[in-house]
Amino acid sequence: MKFMTKNNLLLFVLMLPYGIGAYIPEKLQECLSIICEITDKSDQSIPLRETYYLIHKNGPIISPEILVHAIQDGLLLLEKHKDRCKDSFDSAAMVDYLNDYVNDYDSRSQCFKPNQFCYLRGKRGRRGATGTTGATGATGPCCTGATGATGAIGAMGVTGSTGATGSAGSTGAAGAVGSTGPTGNTGATGATGLTGAAGVPGAIGDTGSTGPTGATGATGTFSGTIIDNQFTIVDAVDATKQLQFDVQGATATVTTFITNPTVNRNLITPDIDGTIIVAQTGTNEVFIGGPTGPLHGSGSGIQYSTDVASRAQIRFNQYGNNTGVPGVSTFKSRSAVIGGLAPVQPGDVIYRATAVGVTDNLSIPLSGLISVNVAPGGVPAGQGYIATDYELQLVSLDGPANGRRVVYKMTSEGVQELLETTSAGSHTTVPTGLVTLDGTGNITVLNSKIPANARILLTIQPGVAPVGTIYVSAITANTSFTITSNAGASDSGVNVYYQIYIPLP
Repeated sequence: MKFMTKNNLLLFVLMLPYGIGAYIPEKLQECLSIICEITDKSDQSIPLRETYYLIHKNGPIISPEILVHAIQDGLLLLEKHKDRCKDSFDSAAMVDYLNDYVNDYDSRSQCFKPNQFCYLRGKRGRRGATGTTGATGATGPCCTGATGATGAIGAMGVTGSTGATGSAGSTGAAGAVGSTGPTGNTGATGATGLTGAAGVPGAIGDTGSTGPTGATGATGTFSGTIIDNQFTIVDAVDATKQLQFDVQGATATVTTFITNPTVNRNLITPDIDGTIIVAQTGTNEVFIGGPTGPLHGSGSGIQYSTDVASRAQIRFNQYGNNTGVPGVSTFKSRSAVIGGLAPVQPGDVIYRATAVGVTDNLSIPLSGLISVNVAPGGVPAGQGYIATDYELQLVSLDGPANGRRVVYKMTSEGVQELLETTSAGSHTTVPTGLVTLDGTGNITVLNSKIPANARILLTIQPGVAPVGTIYVSAITANTSFTITSNAGASDSGVNVYYQIYIPLP
Protein backbone atom coordinates (compact mmCIF):
# COMPACT_ATOMS: atom_id res chain seq x y z
CA MET A 1 0.00 0.00 0.00
CA LYS A 2 1.27 3.46 -0.79
CA PHE A 3 2.47 5.36 2.30
CA MET A 4 -0.33 7.73 3.37
CA THR A 5 0.50 11.04 5.10
CA LYS A 6 -1.76 12.65 7.71
CA ASN A 7 -3.04 15.15 5.10
CA ASN A 8 -3.78 12.35 2.60
CA LEU A 9 -5.73 10.46 5.26
CA LEU A 10 -7.83 13.53 6.11
CA LEU A 11 -8.60 14.14 2.44
CA PHE A 12 -9.50 10.47 1.98
CA VAL A 13 -12.08 10.79 4.79
CA LEU A 14 -13.53 13.91 3.12
CA MET A 15 -13.85 12.01 -0.14
CA LEU A 16 -15.89 9.11 1.27
CA PRO A 17 -19.36 10.65 0.73
CA TYR A 18 -18.58 11.62 -2.87
CA GLY A 19 -16.36 8.98 -4.43
CA ILE A 20 -13.86 9.60 -7.23
CA GLY A 21 -14.63 12.18 -9.95
CA ALA A 22 -13.46 13.13 -13.39
CA TYR A 23 -10.35 15.02 -14.45
CA ILE A 24 -9.87 18.80 -14.00
CA PRO A 25 -9.96 20.86 -17.22
CA GLU A 26 -6.49 21.74 -18.47
CA LYS A 27 -6.97 25.51 -18.02
CA LEU A 28 -8.13 25.05 -14.41
CA GLN A 29 -5.13 22.75 -13.77
CA GLU A 30 -2.78 25.47 -15.03
CA CYS A 31 -4.36 28.16 -12.79
CA LEU A 32 -4.20 26.04 -9.62
CA SER A 33 -0.61 24.96 -10.40
CA ILE A 34 0.53 28.60 -10.79
CA ILE A 35 -1.05 29.55 -7.45
CA CYS A 36 0.66 26.65 -5.62
CA GLU A 37 4.04 27.43 -7.21
CA ILE A 38 4.10 31.14 -6.25
CA THR A 39 2.95 30.60 -2.64
CA ASP A 40 4.43 28.92 0.43
CA LYS A 41 3.26 25.41 1.20
CA SER A 42 2.47 26.42 4.78
CA ASP A 43 -0.13 28.97 3.48
CA GLN A 44 -1.95 26.41 1.29
CA SER A 45 -5.10 24.64 2.55
CA ILE A 46 -5.43 20.86 2.52
CA PRO A 47 -7.97 20.83 -0.43
CA LEU A 48 -5.71 23.12 -2.53
CA ARG A 49 -2.48 21.24 -1.72
CA GLU A 50 -3.95 17.78 -2.39
CA THR A 51 -5.70 18.92 -5.63
CA TYR A 52 -2.30 20.25 -6.79
CA TYR A 53 -0.77 16.88 -5.86
CA LEU A 54 -3.38 14.96 -7.91
CA ILE A 55 -2.84 17.30 -10.90
CA HIS A 56 0.86 16.45 -11.04
CA LYS A 57 0.22 12.75 -10.47
CA ASN A 58 -2.32 12.74 -13.36
CA GLY A 59 -4.88 11.31 -10.97
CA PRO A 60 -8.65 11.82 -10.85
CA ILE A 61 -9.98 14.72 -8.81
CA ILE A 62 -12.05 14.44 -5.69
CA SER A 63 -15.68 15.61 -5.25
CA PRO A 64 -16.87 18.87 -6.83
CA GLU A 65 -17.39 20.32 -3.36
CA ILE A 66 -13.73 19.75 -2.42
CA LEU A 67 -12.66 21.20 -5.79
CA VAL A 68 -14.72 24.33 -5.08
CA HIS A 69 -12.94 24.71 -1.71
CA ALA A 70 -9.57 24.37 -3.49
CA ILE A 71 -10.52 27.09 -6.03
CA GLN A 72 -11.82 29.45 -3.30
CA ASP A 73 -8.62 28.99 -1.26
CA GLY A 74 -6.59 29.59 -4.41
CA LEU A 75 -8.42 32.89 -5.05
CA LEU A 76 -7.52 34.11 -1.53
CA LEU A 77 -3.83 33.25 -2.02
CA LEU A 78 -3.81 34.84 -5.50
CA GLU A 79 -5.13 38.11 -4.04
CA LYS A 80 -2.57 37.98 -1.20
CA HIS A 81 0.42 37.35 -3.50
CA LYS A 82 -0.67 39.11 -6.71
CA ASP A 83 2.44 41.36 -6.56
CA ARG A 84 4.63 38.31 -7.23
CA CYS A 85 3.09 37.78 -10.66
CA LYS A 86 2.84 41.26 -12.17
CA ASP A 87 5.28 40.49 -14.98
CA SER A 88 4.62 36.73 -15.36
CA PHE A 89 0.90 36.38 -16.19
CA ASP A 90 -2.44 38.18 -16.09
CA SER A 91 -3.62 37.56 -12.50
CA ALA A 92 -6.86 39.51 -13.13
CA ALA A 93 -7.80 37.12 -15.93
CA MET A 94 -7.10 34.17 -13.66
CA VAL A 95 -9.33 35.68 -10.93
CA ASP A 96 -12.22 36.15 -13.43
CA TYR A 97 -11.86 32.62 -14.75
CA LEU A 98 -11.78 31.03 -11.27
CA ASN A 99 -14.72 33.14 -10.03
CA ASP A 100 -16.75 32.08 -13.08
CA TYR A 101 -15.91 28.47 -12.39
CA VAL A 102 -17.02 28.76 -8.75
CA ASN A 103 -20.21 30.65 -9.73
CA ASP A 104 -21.14 27.81 -12.09
CA TYR A 105 -21.24 25.39 -9.18
CA ASP A 106 -24.69 24.34 -7.86
CA SER A 107 -24.22 23.12 -4.28
CA ARG A 108 -27.65 21.43 -4.16
CA SER A 109 -27.08 19.27 -7.21
CA GLN A 110 -23.28 19.27 -6.75
CA CYS A 111 -22.81 20.11 -10.44
CA PHE A 112 -20.79 22.58 -12.49
CA LYS A 113 -23.31 23.99 -14.98
CA PRO A 114 -21.03 24.23 -18.06
CA ASN A 115 -19.94 20.57 -18.02
CA GLN A 116 -22.42 18.98 -15.59
CA PHE A 117 -19.51 17.67 -13.50
CA CYS A 118 -21.64 16.33 -10.61
CA TYR A 119 -22.90 13.35 -8.68
CA LEU A 120 -26.63 12.40 -8.27
CA ARG A 121 -27.91 10.39 -5.40
CA GLY A 122 -30.01 7.30 -5.90
CA LYS A 123 -33.08 6.07 -4.01
CA ARG A 124 -32.95 4.70 -0.47
CA GLY A 125 -31.39 1.30 -0.43
CA ARG A 126 -31.92 -1.43 2.15
CA ARG A 127 -29.54 -1.75 5.07
CA GLY A 128 -26.31 -3.33 3.88
CA ALA A 129 -25.35 -6.73 5.27
CA THR A 130 -22.35 -7.19 7.54
CA GLY A 131 -19.11 -7.30 5.54
CA THR A 132 -16.83 -10.34 5.62
CA THR A 133 -13.49 -10.25 7.40
CA GLY A 134 -10.80 -8.45 5.42
CA ALA A 135 -7.63 -10.29 4.40
CA THR A 136 -4.32 -9.75 6.20
CA GLY A 137 -3.08 -6.16 5.75
CA ALA A 138 -0.28 -5.50 3.32
CA THR A 139 3.19 -4.56 4.44
CA GLY A 140 3.15 -1.16 6.18
CA PRO A 141 5.64 1.68 5.65
CA CYS A 142 7.32 1.42 9.01
CA CYS A 143 5.23 -0.34 11.64
CA THR A 144 2.83 -3.29 11.95
CA GLY A 145 -0.77 -2.07 11.68
CA ALA A 146 -4.03 -3.90 12.40
CA THR A 147 -6.12 -4.70 9.29
CA GLY A 148 -9.77 -3.61 9.41
CA ALA A 149 -12.40 -5.44 7.25
CA THR A 150 -14.52 -3.64 4.63
CA GLY A 151 -18.31 -3.66 4.96
CA ALA A 152 -20.34 -5.03 2.03
CA ILE A 153 -22.30 -2.79 -0.37
CA GLY A 154 -25.95 -2.23 0.51
CA ALA A 155 -28.67 -4.33 -1.20
CA MET A 156 -30.82 -3.16 -4.11
CA GLY A 157 -32.92 -0.06 -3.35
CA VAL A 158 -36.75 -0.22 -3.34
CA THR A 159 -38.50 1.16 -6.42
CA GLY A 160 -39.99 4.62 -5.76
CA SER A 161 -43.70 5.28 -6.20
CA THR A 162 -44.96 7.19 -9.19
CA GLY A 163 -45.12 10.98 -8.84
CA ALA A 164 -47.80 13.15 -10.36
CA THR A 165 -45.70 14.80 -13.05
CA GLY A 166 -42.14 13.69 -12.48
CA SER A 167 -40.07 12.16 -15.21
CA ALA A 168 -38.28 8.88 -14.86
CA GLY A 169 -36.36 8.66 -11.56
CA SER A 170 -32.65 8.19 -11.38
CA THR A 171 -31.10 4.84 -10.72
CA GLY A 172 -30.92 4.06 -7.01
CA ALA A 173 -27.34 4.10 -5.73
CA ALA A 174 -25.74 1.21 -3.93
CA GLY A 175 -25.47 1.46 -0.13
CA ALA A 176 -22.40 3.30 1.06
CA VAL A 177 -19.25 1.26 1.67
CA GLY A 178 -18.43 0.44 5.31
CA SER A 179 -15.41 2.12 6.87
CA THR A 180 -12.17 0.60 5.60
CA GLY A 181 -9.49 -0.58 8.03
CA PRO A 182 -6.01 0.89 7.57
CA THR A 183 -4.77 -1.94 5.35
CA GLY A 184 -7.70 -4.33 4.73
CA ASN A 185 -8.83 -5.49 1.26
CA THR A 186 -12.10 -4.08 -0.18
CA GLY A 187 -15.22 -6.26 0.04
CA ALA A 188 -17.32 -7.22 -3.02
CA THR A 189 -19.62 -4.62 -4.64
CA GLY A 190 -23.37 -4.99 -3.97
CA ALA A 191 -25.96 -5.10 -6.76
CA THR A 192 -27.40 -1.86 -8.12
CA GLY A 193 -31.03 -0.96 -7.23
CA LEU A 194 -33.72 -1.02 -9.94
CA THR A 195 -34.70 2.14 -11.75
CA GLY A 196 -37.66 3.68 -9.95
CA ALA A 197 -40.66 5.21 -11.62
CA ALA A 198 -41.02 8.96 -11.79
CA GLY A 199 -40.71 10.27 -8.27
CA VAL A 200 -38.48 11.90 -5.74
CA PRO A 201 -34.97 10.42 -5.64
CA GLY A 202 -34.54 8.01 -2.76
CA ALA A 203 -32.16 8.73 0.14
CA ILE A 204 -28.79 7.04 0.46
CA GLY A 205 -28.98 3.57 1.96
CA ASP A 206 -27.71 2.96 5.50
CA THR A 207 -24.03 2.16 5.92
CA GLY A 208 -23.27 -1.50 6.29
CA SER A 209 -21.81 -2.70 9.61
CA THR A 210 -18.04 -2.94 9.88
CA GLY A 211 -16.68 -6.45 9.68
CA PRO A 212 -14.31 -7.89 12.36
CA THR A 213 -10.72 -6.70 12.42
CA GLY A 214 -8.41 -8.68 10.17
CA ALA A 215 -5.15 -10.24 11.34
CA THR A 216 -2.10 -8.02 11.87
CA GLY A 217 -0.07 -7.44 8.73
CA ALA A 218 3.60 -8.41 8.62
CA THR A 219 6.29 -5.86 9.41
CA GLY A 220 7.06 -3.87 6.28
CA THR A 221 10.01 -1.95 4.94
CA PHE A 222 10.13 1.61 3.73
CA SER A 223 12.29 3.41 1.22
CA GLY A 224 11.74 7.05 0.37
CA THR A 225 11.47 10.53 1.87
CA ILE A 226 9.23 11.61 4.76
CA ILE A 227 8.67 15.30 5.52
CA ASP A 228 9.84 15.98 9.10
CA ASN A 229 6.61 17.59 10.32
CA GLN A 230 4.58 14.64 8.96
CA PHE A 231 6.53 11.92 10.74
CA THR A 232 6.00 11.25 14.45
CA ILE A 233 6.84 8.23 16.63
CA VAL A 234 4.48 7.69 19.57
CA ASP A 235 4.70 5.57 22.71
CA ALA A 236 3.07 2.13 22.36
CA VAL A 237 0.97 2.70 25.52
CA ASP A 238 0.49 6.48 25.72
CA ALA A 239 0.19 8.12 22.29
CA THR A 240 0.56 11.59 23.88
CA LYS A 241 4.25 10.81 24.36
CA GLN A 242 5.82 11.63 21.02
CA LEU A 243 9.21 11.76 19.31
CA GLN A 244 9.30 14.37 16.54
CA PHE A 245 11.96 15.57 14.14
CA ASP A 246 12.99 19.00 12.82
CA VAL A 247 15.57 18.98 10.02
CA GLN A 248 17.56 22.24 9.98
CA GLY A 249 20.99 23.45 8.85
CA ALA A 250 22.48 25.00 5.74
CA THR A 251 20.99 24.34 2.29
CA ALA A 252 21.99 21.04 0.62
CA THR A 253 23.52 19.55 3.79
CA VAL A 254 22.96 16.04 5.13
CA THR A 255 23.18 14.95 8.78
CA THR A 256 23.84 11.22 9.22
CA PHE A 257 23.48 9.36 12.54
CA ILE A 258 25.91 6.45 12.73
CA THR A 259 25.74 3.85 15.49
CA ASN A 260 28.59 1.49 16.34
CA PRO A 261 27.71 -0.54 19.46
CA THR A 262 29.24 -3.89 20.30
CA VAL A 263 26.37 -4.66 22.73
CA ASN A 264 22.87 -3.23 23.22
CA ARG A 265 23.00 0.44 24.26
CA ASN A 266 20.47 2.98 25.59
CA LEU A 267 20.82 6.71 24.91
CA ILE A 268 18.85 8.62 27.57
CA THR A 269 18.19 12.35 27.22
CA PRO A 270 18.07 14.56 30.34
CA ASP A 271 14.96 16.59 31.16
CA ILE A 272 16.41 19.86 29.80
CA ASP A 273 16.61 21.77 26.53
CA GLY A 274 20.13 22.02 25.12
CA THR A 275 22.73 21.04 22.58
CA ILE A 276 24.25 17.57 22.51
CA ILE A 277 28.01 17.68 23.17
CA VAL A 278 30.16 15.50 20.94
CA ALA A 279 33.86 15.00 20.33
CA GLN A 280 35.19 16.31 17.03
CA THR A 281 36.05 13.53 14.58
CA GLY A 282 39.79 13.03 14.18
CA THR A 283 40.98 15.12 17.15
CA ASN A 284 38.49 13.91 19.82
CA GLU A 285 38.31 17.50 21.09
CA VAL A 286 35.08 18.75 22.69
CA PHE A 287 34.06 22.38 22.21
CA ILE A 288 31.33 23.93 24.38
CA GLY A 289 29.85 27.41 24.25
CA GLY A 290 30.22 28.48 20.63
CA PRO A 291 33.56 27.81 18.86
CA THR A 292 33.90 24.73 16.69
CA GLY A 293 37.70 24.63 16.87
CA PRO A 294 40.60 25.38 19.25
CA LEU A 295 41.05 28.96 20.41
CA HIS A 296 44.51 30.60 20.61
CA GLY A 297 46.33 27.39 19.73
CA SER A 298 45.14 25.43 22.78
CA GLY A 299 45.43 21.67 22.57
CA SER A 300 43.08 20.95 25.50
CA GLY A 301 40.68 18.08 24.90
CA ILE A 302 37.69 19.91 26.41
CA GLN A 303 37.35 23.64 25.75
CA TYR A 304 34.49 25.69 27.20
CA SER A 305 33.99 29.34 26.25
CA THR A 306 31.52 31.86 27.74
CA ASP A 307 31.03 35.59 28.23
CA VAL A 308 28.87 35.09 31.35
CA ALA A 309 30.45 36.11 34.67
CA SER A 310 31.38 33.17 36.96
CA ARG A 311 30.40 30.68 34.24
CA ALA A 312 33.89 29.54 33.16
CA GLN A 313 34.20 27.18 36.11
CA ILE A 314 33.79 23.49 36.83
CA ARG A 315 31.90 22.54 39.95
CA PHE A 316 31.45 19.01 41.30
CA ASN A 317 28.65 18.43 43.82
CA GLN A 318 28.83 15.47 46.23
CA TYR A 319 25.71 14.50 48.19
CA GLY A 320 24.91 11.67 50.55
CA ASN A 321 25.83 10.35 53.97
CA ASN A 322 29.10 8.87 52.73
CA THR A 323 32.84 9.51 52.50
CA GLY A 324 32.69 10.78 48.91
CA VAL A 325 34.96 13.78 48.22
CA PRO A 326 34.24 16.31 45.44
CA GLY A 327 37.38 17.24 43.56
CA VAL A 328 39.52 16.82 40.48
CA SER A 329 41.35 13.57 39.76
CA THR A 330 44.19 13.12 37.28
CA PHE A 331 46.06 10.09 35.96
CA LYS A 332 49.45 9.69 34.28
CA SER A 333 50.87 6.61 32.53
CA ARG A 334 53.80 6.47 30.11
CA SER A 335 52.12 3.74 28.05
CA ALA A 336 51.60 4.66 24.37
CA VAL A 337 48.30 2.73 24.34
CA ILE A 338 45.11 4.17 25.86
CA GLY A 339 44.34 2.04 28.89
CA GLY A 340 47.90 0.70 29.06
CA LEU A 341 50.10 0.90 32.18
CA ALA A 342 53.74 2.05 32.18
CA PRO A 343 55.52 3.56 35.22
CA VAL A 344 56.07 7.31 35.48
CA GLN A 345 59.57 8.73 35.95
CA PRO A 346 61.04 11.30 38.40
CA GLY A 347 60.23 14.80 37.16
CA ASP A 348 56.97 13.79 35.48
CA VAL A 349 54.08 16.16 36.23
CA ILE A 350 51.08 14.12 37.36
CA TYR A 351 48.84 17.12 38.14
CA ARG A 352 48.92 20.72 36.92
CA ALA A 353 46.76 23.86 36.93
CA THR A 354 47.80 26.43 34.30
CA ALA A 355 47.01 30.17 34.32
CA VAL A 356 46.94 32.12 31.02
CA GLY A 357 45.88 35.70 30.29
CA VAL A 358 46.05 38.45 27.65
CA THR A 359 48.60 41.30 27.81
CA ASP A 360 48.12 44.90 26.65
CA ASN A 361 49.87 44.03 23.38
CA LEU A 362 47.42 41.11 22.97
CA SER A 363 49.97 38.34 23.47
CA ILE A 364 48.91 35.29 25.49
CA PRO A 365 51.76 34.16 27.79
CA LEU A 366 51.71 31.40 30.38
CA SER A 367 51.57 33.25 33.69
CA GLY A 368 51.54 30.67 36.44
CA LEU A 369 51.63 26.94 37.20
CA ILE A 370 50.64 24.82 40.19
CA SER A 371 52.08 21.32 39.86
CA VAL A 372 52.41 18.01 41.65
CA ASN A 373 55.57 16.28 40.37
CA VAL A 374 57.18 12.91 40.78
CA ALA A 375 60.00 13.57 43.26
CA PRO A 376 63.64 12.55 42.61
CA GLY A 377 63.82 8.85 43.41
CA GLY A 378 60.04 8.91 43.69
CA VAL A 379 59.39 5.59 41.92
CA PRO A 380 61.32 3.00 43.96
CA ALA A 381 61.68 -0.38 42.29
CA GLY A 382 59.20 -3.02 43.40
CA GLN A 383 57.23 -0.58 45.59
CA GLY A 384 53.60 0.38 45.10
CA TYR A 385 53.84 4.11 45.73
CA ILE A 386 55.04 7.34 44.11
CA ALA A 387 56.81 10.08 46.10
CA THR A 388 55.70 13.57 45.03
CA ASP A 389 56.59 17.22 45.62
CA TYR A 390 54.51 20.40 45.29
CA GLU A 391 55.63 23.31 43.12
CA LEU A 392 54.43 26.89 42.49
CA GLN A 393 55.69 28.86 39.49
CA LEU A 394 55.01 32.61 39.13
CA VAL A 395 56.17 35.46 36.86
CA SER A 396 58.09 38.38 38.43
CA LEU A 397 57.11 42.04 38.01
CA ASP A 398 60.34 42.28 36.01
CA GLY A 399 59.06 39.65 33.53
CA PRO A 400 59.96 38.52 30.94
CA ALA A 401 57.09 37.03 28.85
CA ASN A 402 56.62 33.38 29.82
CA GLY A 403 59.30 34.05 32.46
CA ARG A 404 57.67 31.96 35.16
CA ARG A 405 60.05 30.47 37.69
CA VAL A 406 59.69 28.31 40.78
CA VAL A 407 59.12 30.57 43.79
CA TYR A 408 57.98 27.92 46.26
CA LYS A 409 58.36 24.19 46.58
CA MET A 410 57.58 21.62 49.24
CA THR A 411 59.43 18.34 49.05
CA SER A 412 57.91 14.92 49.57
CA GLU A 413 59.28 15.14 53.15
CA GLY A 414 57.47 18.42 53.90
CA VAL A 415 60.60 20.60 53.65
CA GLN A 416 59.98 24.07 52.18
CA GLU A 417 62.20 25.43 49.41
CA LEU A 418 62.08 29.22 48.81
CA LEU A 419 63.40 31.35 45.96
CA GLU A 420 66.66 33.22 46.69
CA THR A 421 67.85 35.93 44.29
CA THR A 422 70.16 38.91 44.33
CA SER A 423 68.94 42.41 45.10
CA ALA A 424 68.77 43.73 41.54
CA GLY A 425 66.20 44.94 39.05
CA SER A 426 63.67 47.73 39.05
CA HIS A 427 61.17 45.64 41.01
CA THR A 428 63.39 43.90 43.52
CA THR A 429 61.09 41.83 45.71
CA VAL A 430 63.52 39.25 47.10
CA PRO A 431 61.63 37.18 49.72
CA THR A 432 64.72 35.40 51.07
CA GLY A 433 68.44 35.69 50.78
CA LEU A 434 71.89 35.21 52.35
CA VAL A 435 73.93 38.35 53.10
CA THR A 436 77.22 39.08 54.90
CA LEU A 437 77.71 41.94 57.39
CA ASP A 438 80.27 44.52 56.25
CA GLY A 439 83.27 45.92 58.17
CA THR A 440 81.00 48.04 60.35
CA GLY A 441 78.70 45.16 61.25
CA ASN A 442 75.86 46.39 58.96
CA ILE A 443 74.25 45.47 55.63
CA THR A 444 71.51 47.29 53.69
CA VAL A 445 69.37 45.04 51.49
CA LEU A 446 67.55 46.70 48.56
CA ASN A 447 63.88 45.83 48.09
CA SER A 448 61.63 48.16 46.08
CA LYS A 449 58.39 46.57 47.27
CA ILE A 450 58.98 45.97 50.97
CA PRO A 451 56.23 47.57 53.11
CA ALA A 452 56.89 49.34 56.40
CA ASN A 453 55.08 46.56 58.33
CA ALA A 454 57.17 43.71 56.90
CA ARG A 455 58.22 40.92 59.27
CA ILE A 456 61.82 39.81 58.72
CA LEU A 457 63.21 36.57 60.19
CA LEU A 458 67.05 36.47 60.65
CA THR A 459 69.11 33.29 61.07
CA ILE A 460 72.94 33.07 61.55
CA GLN A 461 74.52 30.71 59.04
CA PRO A 462 77.84 28.80 59.29
CA GLY A 463 81.01 30.94 59.08
CA VAL A 464 81.99 33.71 61.51
CA ALA A 465 80.33 33.38 64.90
CA PRO A 466 78.61 36.62 66.01
CA VAL A 467 79.74 38.49 69.09
CA GLY A 468 76.79 40.79 69.51
CA THR A 469 73.05 40.70 68.77
CA ILE A 470 72.08 40.89 65.12
CA TYR A 471 68.72 42.55 64.35
CA VAL A 472 66.74 44.54 61.76
CA SER A 473 67.58 48.13 62.59
CA ALA A 474 65.52 49.91 59.91
CA ILE A 475 62.89 49.41 57.16
CA THR A 476 62.50 52.06 54.49
CA ALA A 477 59.23 51.33 52.71
CA ASN A 478 59.58 50.48 49.01
CA THR A 479 63.36 50.94 49.22
CA SER A 480 65.36 48.69 51.59
CA PHE A 481 65.91 47.31 55.06
CA THR A 482 69.09 47.26 57.21
CA ILE A 483 70.55 44.42 59.27
CA THR A 484 72.84 45.56 62.15
CA SER A 485 75.00 43.98 64.88
CA ASN A 486 75.29 45.90 68.17
CA ALA A 487 78.88 44.59 68.31
CA GLY A 488 79.77 46.72 65.28
CA ALA A 489 83.00 45.79 63.47
CA SER A 490 83.43 42.79 65.75
CA ASP A 491 80.73 40.99 63.75
CA SER A 492 82.19 41.83 60.35
CA GLY A 493 81.84 38.83 57.98
CA VAL A 494 78.92 37.17 59.80
CA ASN A 495 76.60 35.34 57.33
CA VAL A 496 72.94 36.14 57.90
CA TYR A 497 69.93 34.46 56.20
CA TYR A 498 66.75 36.54 56.03
CA GLN A 499 63.18 35.67 55.17
CA ILE A 500 60.52 38.34 54.63
CA TYR A 501 56.88 37.89 55.65
CA ILE A 502 54.21 40.46 54.84
CA PRO A 503 50.93 40.43 56.78
CA LEU A 504 47.85 39.94 54.60
CA PRO A 505 45.50 42.95 54.43
